[in-house]
Amino acid sequence: MKKSLIALFSVMVVLVFTASAFALHAVPQMYEYQPQVVKSKKAQVEIGGSIRIRGEANNNLTDQRDTQKESGHTVAADFDDSASFYDQRVRLNINATVSPKTMGAVELESGDGTVSDGQTWGNTGTTDAGGVYRRTGSNSKQGWVTIRQAYIAHQGKDLGILSGWKAGHMLLGLGNGIFYDHTKYGDDAIVLWLSPADGMELSFLTIKMTEGVTAFSDDTDAYVGTFATKAGPANISADITYLNDHTTITDTATTFGETIQLTNIGVRTDVKAGPATIRADIEYQTGTAKDFKRNKDNLKLQGNAIMLGVDIAAGPVTITVEGARGSGDKPHSKDHYTGYLNSISSGQHYTYVYDQKVETSGQFINANENVGGAASGCADIQGNADGCSSNITAGAMNTGLNNTRYLNLGVAVKPVADLKLDFDFYVLQATEPVAINGATDNEGKPAASRDLGTEVDAKIEYQIDTNLVWYVESGVMFVGDAYDRPKHPTRSTLVGARGHNVHGDAAWSVRNGVILSF
Repeated sequence: MKKSLIALFSVMVVLVFTASAFALHAVPQMYEYQPQVVKSKKAQVEIGGSIRIRGEANNNLTDQRDTQKESGHTVAADFDDSASFYDQRVRLNINATVSPKTMGAVELESGDGTVSDGQTWGNTGTTDAGGVYRRTGSNSKQGWVTIRQAYIAHQGKDLGILSGWKAGHMLLGLGNGIFYDHTKYGDDAIVLWLSPADGMELSFLTIKMTEGVTAFSDDTDAYVGTFATKAGPANISADITYLNDHTTITDTATTFGETIQLTNIGVRTDVKAGPATIRADIEYQTGTAKDFKRNKDNLKLQGNAIMLGVDIAAGPVTITVEGARGSGDKPHSKDHYTGYLNSISSGQHYTYVYDQKVETSGQFINANENVGGAASGCADIQGNADGCSSNITAGAMNTGLNNTRYLNLGVAVKPVADLKLDFDFYVLQATEPVAINGATDNEGKPAASRDLGTEVDAKIEYQIDTNLVWYVESGVMFVGDAYDRPKHPTRSTLVGARGHNVHGDAAWSVRNGVILSF
């Protein structure tokens, strides 16, 4: 009897699972498009990546002041802003080649968030630490893992010439990255390209930079055409970008629409002449910022930038001389914004400290940005309205060449195969005068200056072993008059305190780390 029941139960179990299987197949799989003509084939999958561990120490990056006290007064906004910490980043790359024509790529990256370049050591979040000593954050997993890149690429000669396309989330940049450089975290884009001749390439991109409400036209889109070719010893490239930015900005008093329609044209070349390589980049832009609150009128956009450099190689030594200038917004301009607009990733583009770690002389285009002490909701780009002070518009970070010019002398030395040393000296100026830290003259107006200061940078790279590199990055910026601040910040608007400013102290940063690539 027992055996019979077991046999009957076994048959019932088989029937149940069989019915479930048929039921599953009977459900239409319509959640996602399923191609019916695909023939299954194994892909060649390559896995690589890197692990980076580094430590950083810095001082005066926020306030450019060594001490907390000024003239016996403790100022809350003026603090000893030194910092030191370790961080870590993991990248994992997966490339799947399914044919000589088609491949897919995925890159994962760890970090504290979607726009973080790593995980700071010492977690402050949840914990799995038990026992009687339960320190929050200890014994926990590290960081987020996000998608840095994920795209499909296809190429072939279906059009009679070599051509292809690429779609998905990818790292993108134009030329030297003066106008557009999103090579840190990337954008969502479709790229079409073709090579009509050897050494020549044309490409067309549509880039979705921001997405608002999908039912409205409140996005930021860019449309780009590029051309690159080789002509003897010269490489020549050019691009034209149309940026269409429809956003809605909420002001403290009212809500108003902001539309930026910008065209940027870039032309560049590099020419090899004996031991020297000469580089040049010219950028020009025009367009309109519509419906800005200031004067209830449109702003004409008229920015430009230029970079010229030469690299001279002599054995293990390379000497670089480079100069660059980006236009700034002229004071009291009623219907023009003459600063050079750009959209670039955070990080180093030229100097180590000024370019990426301190407030710069760059001037905002967004009408309601709270910068340089200007009142929130200030609608005047120059700060001429709504109680804002004239010319106090600087104070952002990572602004590229906007309202900045520099002259660089650099020396790179490679004394042995596994060691490289880089030294750079920069002279920095604002194209249009600024008072970044709010210094005032005797009349209470901004004590604006073009003098941003000088900077000395040094970098060391040493290959310890195969794919294992130790490096040191460092820079010290001796700030100029543009970084002066009121001696008594809390009383700087009073008649007796006007014009009493103090000069800023040097800002510096150094970090070292190891990177293992695999």
